[in-house]
Amino acid sequence: MSTPTRQSAPESRDARLTVRFAPAELARVERRARALGLKPSAYVRGLAGEATKPGTSKETAAPAGDLSAVTVPTLAPKQLAAVHAVRVDVKRETVNLNQMVRLAHRGDLDLGQLEPVIARLAESNERVLGLLAEVSWP
Repeated sequence: MSTPTRQSAPESRDARLTVRFAPAELARVERRARALGLKPSAYVRGLAGEATKPGTSKETAAPAGDLSAVTVPTLAPKQLAAVHAVRVDVKRETVNLNQMVRLAHRGDLDLGQLEPVIARLAESNERVLGLLAEVSWP
């Protein structure tokens, strides 16, 4: 029986920044986030991360309060539905994979049985990459 490996936890998000929006600004943020299949906090966090990543100059950074100046990919409704469907498939497969790995660590499963699950995850990854290759940028 193999020994379990230490897994790294996702980065903690306990630091907080409070941002105030005018009602119309918040409505635009919420509409855009919903169109991308994101929660507003994830959308704004992504915009902030993109605007502040290394190599972003003052000339290319978004002016204060102007969310439209940040380049965000636009997904067509059909693409968004396809990405969502793949996300659901991946979640199901990762739950299966996690359960199978637990069985394998206990010695109750041959690791060869993981191959079909991993193959389905690789296929899902290829589908997402194909969908994102078709994304139009504003």
